[in-house]
Amino acid sequence: MGVAIAPPTEIGATSIMVLGSIQAWYAGVIAIIATLVASAIADRFIPNDLEYYLIRVAWALDNREADYRKQNDLMRADATHQMADSIKGLIEEVHSTGDKVPPIRKAKRMYRAGEYESRNGSCP
Repeated sequence: MGVAIAPPTEIGATSIMVLGSIQAWYAGVIAIIATLVASAIADRFIPNDLEYYLIRVAWALDNREADYRKQNDLMRADATHQMADSIKGLIEEVHSTGDKVPPIRKAKRMYRAGEYESRNGSCP
């Protein structure tokens, strides 16, 4: 899987500023600006669609299953196969209903606000 890129936190920005001011104050400012620019670029080009990541996870699980079968580790291969099937079922269910999977940030906001309801009517 890819490396996650997260925007700077207050602690991270403060520590960059402090470390930069030890050597030269402008180094801290340049580091913060570079971090903000990199974060903006990452937000623009890295997919934020949950379906994209589900497909990537299913693909990775298929590869992992093949590796386990190659090593003759059938118990792990079967477990990986079951997990991949459940994720593929989720993807197919999303496609069959025509619902668009919300972006990760929106889904988190919905969950926190209590707007998310599962099939049985309760929050997970």
